[in-house]
Amino acid sequence: MSEVFDEDGRAEMLILLGPGGTPIEIFERKKDGTILPVGCDRLVEMKKGAKLISETFGPIVEAARTGTDEQRMRGLVEDAVQKTKEATNQSSANKRDSENRSP
Repeated sequence: MSEVFDEDGRAEMLILLGPGGTPIEIFERKKDGTILPVGCDRLVEMKKGAKLISETFGPIVEAARTGTDEQRMRGLVEDAVQKTKEATNQSSANKRDSENRSP
């Protein structure tokens, strides 16, 4: 399990993690203390975000842990920046498509 805290130090989100640290369920804690699961669409988006982070920054962390050379590290960082840009562009396109389909 993982928690996300707001700027006041209040746990605003509880994340249940599955094998490999993948989120399997996410709950939002309201200011009144009520804990509710996030909606399906939001859960899917958050899972995609977690997967992107793992795939993008995992190689950088592993390379730093094992002591890779500076040139290889720069290449990994450049790849991470590119993947992040592509994911952002895709997410924006999906959002526009979704908004255009709404009645």
